[in-house]
Amino acid sequence: MMKPKIVDEQELKKVFDGMDKDKDGFLSASDLKSSFEEDGFILTDFDTDHILKHGHREKNKLTFKEFCRFSGK
Repeated sequence: MMKPKIVDEQELKKVFDGMDKDKDGFLSASDLKSSFEEDGFILTDFDTDHILKHGHREKNKLTFKEFCRFSGK
């Protein structure tokens, strides 16, 4: 059985920066949807809302720190 790869903060920052399409330092709903779509996955509005509500309730955007929490960091 393969062990999951443990990524460091620099690797996560590269992923985050690649997903942050408008380069505002946050991941918005459109950033999430377009990034997942590029990888062949379709996020529904429900899925996107769920991710954002569990990450950051007020701005409907994820910061890098919040993004890291989803990765287990």
